[in-house]
Amino acid sequence: MTGDDFAFMDAFDGFQQIDEFLDLCNKHNDRNMTFIYSTPSQFVEAVKKEDVTWPVYYGDMFPYHQARYEYWNGYYSSRAAFKK
Repeated sequence: MTGDDFAFMDAFDGFQQIDEFLDLCNKHNDRNMTFIYSTPSQFVEAVKKEDVTWPVYYGDMFPYHQARYEYWNGYYSSRAAFKK
C-alpha cells in the first residue's frame, strides 16, 4: 500500500510498481487527465490555477472511535511499534 508507514522498505520496487500503475492509468482513462508524480507544492499550485474552494472542517476528529473500547489516540506517534 502506498503511503503506509512500512511501505517503503525497498524504494526501487516501490517506484517500479507506481510507474506501472501510472502507465496503466494513463493508457486506460477516457478523461482528459494525465497521472504523474508530483510534490505538495505542485499540487497546491495546480489547485490554485483551477480556483477550487475546499470545504473546511473545524471540528476535532480524534480520538477516533472504531469499535467498543477501541480508540485511535496516539495515531500520530513517532513510535511506529506502538501503533495498532
